[in-house]
Amino acid sequence: MKRYPTYLWIIGCMLLTMQLQAQSYTKKVLTKIPELEKGKVYTIKDLKAAQLLYPDGVDLDDETVYPFAKITGRRVVVILYFRKQRGTEGLHLDATTLRKKKLQPVHVTRYLCTFGKIGKRVYTSTISMDKKKIVSFNEVENGKTNTKRYRLEGKWFSLVSD
Repeated sequence: MKRYPTYLWIIGCMLLTMQLQAQSYTKKVLTKIPELEKGKVYTIKDLKAAQLLYPDGVDLDDETVYPFAKITGRRVVVILYFRKQRGTEGLHLDATTLRKKKLQPVHVTRYLCTFGKIGKRVYTSTISMDKKKIVSFNEVENGKTNTKRYRLEGKWFSLVSD
């Protein structure tokens, strides 16, 4: 019983060390990935070129995650990344919103758009950002067009209603 506070202190130090390591890795990723450019249209070729920054990616279960671009706001940073499942040709684009100071995740948005071929469906998508920092995801699935628009509002990367 006398060693109980000592054990708690050791466990606390270990948890703090793991958090600091995760933050330092996130800082390295943020310095390496480029800012999403206004007016430029991104296609699957740009995603493949971004894959060269992190050739190994981060393995999570049966998929690999590659960071693509970032959008910097006043209080938060949005990291756009794509996921590739093993054995498939398709890529799914997701976004994670992080606080600038502590790099803590605030919000995660999944399946913003899809690139490539998944089963019988063929996806051709483009990403662009206008001057007001509204990001448009144009997804064409077997001839059907679907457009989603997102904006960085305060601490959220939220959907813009038309």
